[in-house]
Amino acid sequence: MKPEHRILILGCGNSTLSEEVRLEMDVRALIFENNYFDIAIDKGTMDAMMTVKGDVWNPPPQVIENCNKEVDEVIRTLRPTGHFLYLTFGQPHFRKRYLQRPGTTLKIIELGDAFHYYLYIMTNSEDVQQ
Repeated sequence: MKPEHRILILGCGNSTLSEEVRLEMDVRALIFENNYFDIAIDKGTMDAMMTVKGDVWNPPPQVIENCNKEVDEVIRTLRPTGHFLYLTFGQPHFRKRYLQRPGTTLKIIELGDAFHYYLYIMTNSEDVQQ
């Protein structure tokens, strides 16, 4: 990251991470222009949209739609070669369905010792907004 990079933090919950510089909006319909951000960070927002009763192997249509809309908006607002960083306890077999997209690459880093969590790094590999 560089000081001049534009960074989008998708949700802060009760964290003070972005408390002082926040704008409120729906992550499924961001008000920013195409190709605006260098980096987008999600630590808990997509996870919150997945917290519904039911089968985690077969999520309800609304969960799938909401998560796909968030990722669509992130891709749209990221610059070419921009990065989406998603930190979660969600295992790859539950999360890749939302993050593997044409025009992007996905890297998954497993973190932690006994209790694992995952950093998903999705990178725009071309200008997919054209």
